[in-house]
Amino acid sequence: MNHATLFGLILVVLLSATLAFGQSPRTILARGQPPLTLAMVNQLESVYDSILDIKLNLTQRERFQKGLIYYWTTNNTDGISGSLTNLKYYGQPDELSSLKSKSQKVIVESLRRDIVATNDDVSRVLLEAFDAAHGELRVATRAKTFSDLVGVWKSTDFLLADKNAYGGGQIGAGYTNTAMLEIRSDGGYKLIKVHNHYANGCSRMDGSTESGTVSANGTNLIFQVKSGTTEITDGCLNRNSRTSSKPATKTLPWSIRQNPDKENLETLCINTDKETAVCYEKQ
Repeated sequence: MNHATLFGLILVVLLSATLAFGQSPRTILARGQPPLTLAMVNQLESVYDSILDIKLNLTQRERFQKGLIYYWTTNNTDGISGSLTNLKYYGQPDELSSLKSKSQKVIVESLRRDIVATNDDVSRVLLEAFDAAHGELRVATRAKTFSDLVGVWKSTDFLLADKNAYGGGQIGAGYTNTAMLEIRSDGGYKLIKVHNHYANGCSRMDGSTESGTVSANGTNLIFQVKSGTTEITDGCLNRNSRTSSKPATKTLPWSIRQNPDKENLETLCINTDKETAVCYEKQ
């Protein structure tokens, strides 16, 4: 089971918790670093109750607790890491409210993909509770497949340099970032990235290309990089360089969501690490 944090661009495998009658919150349910305690389980249940707007029944709570214990006893590093990350939202009402309003559908859609890929019972219990409470959202939260990824996706970012108040020239530094990801129906892909940096009257361009094949496995995209190049054109130092990239395999979490700030434009977000993602808009 693969986990990503529940912050911002959410590619997650969610966890929940349960109450155990007659036990102290300090009760250790499974050994580890850190050990899994009943308090942690209860807090995780509270987190997901808030985000998904659900309430687990007694049977679901028992299954959920067993699922968490299973992560610890089998040393499921993804499950443990995801649990500890999501615990940070306990007692944070503003963050929980934001996740519920902005990311609930994305989280549930990721749960559906996770179940297909791993048959994880923790995700299954959460999804059962959500569908029982929000059956009208089944279509809106359907599991995305590879066909949803096919097309051209673009990412842009920039920082404009300040203007000189007297002469109108630029002062300080500025940059532009552009990335174009094309995914074909036959599984082939091509990624082009360009970074231009401007400072002190000169500029530097860092560009790269890579191509190969990509496949979707649950909440992960698996990129098989077959070829690529990296190029630098530095006008400040008057230096140019070009190198070839070696074949490699990259496994990265992904999600597709609608961007409410851009008229609900379809957006593909790919996590580059636990708390960072690059988001591409559908062209």
